[in-house]
Amino acid sequence: MKKLLRYWWPAYVFVFPLLFFPTAQRDLRWDFAVHLWVSLGFVVIGIFGELVAHPDTRISHITGLFAWLRRRPVLLVAWLYALWAVSTSYFAVSPVFALTGSPEGLGDGALWIVLMVTIATLVSLRVEEDPLVTPTLLKAFLGTGLILAIFATIEVLGKRAWIGNFAPDVLPQVTFPSKGHLGGFLGFALGAALYLLNPYLVLVLSLGLGLTLSTRQNVGPPL
Repeated sequence: MKKLLRYWWPAYVFVFPLLFFPTAQRDLRWDFAVHLWVSLGFVVIGIFGELVAHPDTRISHITGLFAWLRRRPVLLVAWLYALWAVSTSYFAVSPVFALTGSPEGLGDGALWIVLMVTIATLVSLRVEEDPLVTPTLLKAFLGTGLILAIFATIEVLGKRAWIGNFAPDVLPQVTFPSKGHLGGFLGFALGAALYLLNPYLVLVLSLGLGLTLSTRQNVGPPL
């Protein structure tokens, strides 16, 4: 089980940026639904795997969670932010949309924040127990980043979106809702390449990242 857990979250990092819902006219709401259910599946199975790997775990151990988070200030701040987002959603103009996200906001609500912070916490637990998870995570970032950089180049050179039908001015997007989002992920992958001191991957990822900054518009309607 522990060997499976070593590759569980790297698999999520590799798969998540490549997910999309295959529609003729790109509907980002369906893309979000795919990301949501895949993420929930990874979390449920990840928690189950941790419980199997630690059979002595008891519900009473939750009381020590805050002390554990205090020693990890980044995660502590992330959880405080998530709890703040949930608690303040009551005072929003539309509390339901504040929790779940509106269709226009592609689901980026308070519960999505909680889900992402939960994943970050599970990844942190796994990395602390198994140091070999870290290089595997970095390789997952690099692998997905390389795929996205190649497809971004194809989109810009061909002036045609790989998924959907978008104007050339808003390319590249590949599987992301905008080239700004794509550029953000390629920036993470570039950081992994710099950390591993791989000059070839640094070059390819830098070119891919540059393409997301080189055209006039960031987002726009389909053709």
